[in-house]
Amino acid sequence: MRKPSHIISTGALVLTITLAGCASSSTPTTTVKKPVPPVQDLQVNGHAATIELNSPGLLTGDTIHVGKTCKATSLAPTFTWGELPLGTAELALFVLFVPKGNGILLKWAAAGISPTVREVGADELPVGAILGRQSGGHRPFSACPRPGTTATYLFLLYALPTKHAVHPGFEEAKLFTPIYSSSAPFGAFVVNYARS
Repeated sequence: MRKPSHIISTGALVLTITLAGCASSSTPTTTVKKPVPPVQDLQVNGHAATIELNSPGLLTGDTIHVGKTCKATSLAPTFTWGELPLGTAELALFVLFVPKGNGILLKWAAAGISPTVREVGADELPVGAILGRQSGGHRPFSACPRPGTTATYLFLLYALPTKHAVHPGFEEAKLFTPIYSSSAPFGAFVVNYARS
């Protein structure tokens, strides 16, 4: 199957994502399906991901089936990563909703993560991490698609060379836009959420 290339943009933000075919299931379950990972090439601002971002038990592009209520399974994956670029001062994690049409929605963000941290758990953040305004002070984030649909979320972990002065409830877009423009090293991971 030909891989469609999607240009997803909002304001100054442009993401180029090449997707392959993705398996699906009509049977509602709470288990993780493992289709062929759909992301074959992902670039942000013309740069490829250089940080290896992983999630135990998941491959990038996997689909989590959340049943009817979205409460039958953990919606926030645990993420791990290895070595970071020298000079990394802090980490920032962003979650973006990628609709089928144009545009993206920045849904969740956490900044101020220490570069000594190598894991972000599904139920809690590392000490010192600061959540943005749309996060509502909650971890995990909310990912519950409309009944009978599948929603795609892009997780981006940035290694930042300087610390950003943010406070709880910061505006995610104001932090994300300059980080995106700076071409800071990042890792990327895609998760699909299917609701019956």
